[in-house]
Amino acid sequence: FVDDQGRRCSERYRLEFHHHFPFGKGGEPSLANIRLLCEQHNRYFAEVDYGNAAVQARVEDYRRRRRPIAT
Repeated sequence: FVDDQGRRCSERYRLEFHHHFPFGKGGEPSLANIRLLCEQHNRYFAEVDYGNAAVQARVEDYRRRRRPIAT
């Protein structure tokens, strides 16, 4: 990620794949369409592409599914 002032994100931990043109909107699953971003910048672009409410709903669903089942 490079911001408008040319500063590059220095994060090197927990990088995630990001489709430049969103796969969920017809983007190709090709190397040319994929880049690595840190977790925060990947989420930022997901919010740009799909909206904050949609991303928040996916995060909450993910967290719900990861909770241990009470026995």
